[in-house]
Amino acid sequence: MRKTVFAIMALVSALTVTSVAAETFVAGKHYKVLDEPLPVVMQQGKTVAVWEYFSYLCGHCFNFEKPVLAWAEQLPEAVHFEQVPAIFNSSMIPGAQTYHALQVMGVDKDHRISQGIYDAIHLAGIPAKNLGHYTALVKNLGVDADLFTKTASSFTVNVRVNQSKSATYGGRLEGTPSLLIAGKYMIISNEYVPGFDAVLAVADYLIAQELAK
Repeated sequence: MRKTVFAIMALVSALTVTSVAAETFVAGKHYKVLDEPLPVVMQQGKTVAVWEYFSYLCGHCFNFEKPVLAWAEQLPEAVHFEQVPAIFNSSMIPGAQTYHALQVMGVDKDHRISQGIYDAIHLAGIPAKNLGHYTALVKNLGVDADLFTKTASSFTVNVRVNQSKSATYGGRLEGTPSLLIAGKYMIISNEYVPGFDAVLAVADYLIAQELAK
């Protein structure tokens, strides 16, 4: 009986994704076009930037982490994928400091630390309300706590946190996770884009449009 239920659920999910993929994606419905595109600094050899807005505190971001990273691994060589910690309010600053500190330290290239943070918050229920909480989390994951604290409070990380704030407000972000394509097309799950697979299908479409220019 359980196998039958799971089979039906899988079929419904597949039909939903196929239906979305078959549609013509429309601005204002499947994605939003920013009135003022955000400035994007491209890496050498890259022509299209994809930003994923996220927060360690966000349950949907926790569920999206593995699918979006697997998807990003398959992107064309000309596409640059980057994660951007969203900052709607002061409670989200410690998480942004943590992400940027890990990037500056170069200890999360395989995303193991970030996944560990997500797991601690959303599976183990460990609090993450301030930088001290995050310091304890990353220490348990093998990160040098003293170096992390110093890096998280550094000028470099402060600049990156301010850039995340600007990217959040400049993109008129409505929620997380969201994808921004080429600095101008914002995608978030809604009634027309039902779920992560649909979000990524719209992203694939917009990326292809940009690469074709």
